[in-house]
Amino acid sequence: MRLLLGMVWIGLAGCAAAQTAPPATSVTSAVAGKGGPVVTSREQCVALKGTWRKVGVQQLDACDVPTRDAGKSCQRSAQCESLCVASADADTATVAEGHCYASFLTVGTCLSEVEDGRIVRAQCVD
Repeated sequence: MRLLLGMVWIGLAGCAAAQTAPPATSVTSAVAGKGGPVVTSREQCVALKGTWRKVGVQQLDACDVPTRDAGKSCQRSAQCESLCVASADADTATVAEGHCYASFLTVGTCLSEVEDGRIVRAQCVD
């Protein structure tokens, strides 16, 4: 009987330890390594002329703040507020013409990042 109670106690303790923090309800980070705004409320978003919307598989709230250099020609992300990206139909085997991405928010997108005129990363962020 003591063995059974001991096993139940260990099992319950294991369940308590397995609990994690509550799931996030909003996306607050911008492009990694870039100084985009970190916005945590709809009011802040509107003040920055952003669009508050649901993004990603988890449908988290996020602020989509536009960049000032959207569409500008670029060869690398250091030339942009956000990322230097190629067109969706760009050929990875040739020199890619990049343009500055229109947003700091990359969650819910598939992008091909350009560095030195070549696609270096093609990824979907969710």
